[in-house]
Amino acid sequence: MRYTVPLSDQVLMFISSVGPGVIIGILYDVITSFFGRLSKKRGVIIAGDLLFGLSATLISFFYMVIYNSGIVRLNIIIAQIIGAVAFHITMGKYVAKVIGFVSTVVGKAAAIVSFPLRFCFGKIRGLSRNIDVSRLIPKKKSLNKNSKAT
Repeated sequence: MRYTVPLSDQVLMFISSVGPGVIIGILYDVITSFFGRLSKKRGVIIAGDLLFGLSATLISFFYMVIYNSGIVRLNIIIAQIIGAVAFHITMGKYVAKVIGFVSTVVGKAAAIVSFPLRFCFGKIRGLSRNIDVSRLIPKKKSLNKNSKAT
């Protein structure tokens, strides 16, 4: 086992670590755009943050296991942070626009596809409101002594 890593290997590892950082940056923009459009509630935002943190950790972990024999080095983590921040600063707004467009298209498509079902269930609901259920249930005869029998 080598305890010292040559500088050329460290530089190569640093440069190649920017790639997973870019993937983490894309993941951040996708998750924040999706969960931001979903709801502004605190619980939804926390769920999105947890999903991002877990996903980013897994990406970083698998990269280090595959390419660095599982050895955690600070330069790899710094390169991934640089890659994520660089992607977010340069391409983040475009990804947010694309995700906004895609979510609008998917929402409209879902509304068009679900319209027949909503229409049918709306008619059924309307019909069920017009049925007078009280006429279908037979009335009980009172057994009071004071009531007159007819």
